[in-house]
Amino acid sequence: MRDILPDQAEWQLTQRFAIVNLWRPIAPEPESLLALADGRSVAPSDLVPTRLIYADRIGVTLPPKSPRS
Repeated sequence: MRDILPDQAEWQLTQRFAIVNLWRPIAPEPESLLALADGRSVAPSDLVPTRLIYADRIGVTLPPKSPRS
């Protein structure tokens, strides 16, 4: 938050917020379904830390493991 909105970060961090990432498939892909989960119901071992590399910073996202992995 401080990297992306430095002038609003302190106020925003005192509030509850959610980042929602929505997508629409380019072609029908029945094996790549979209799902939502309550974060409290997902075990940390089911997530894979993945770096997001930007020109000015490095971020991290936590996508879930594939059921086939």
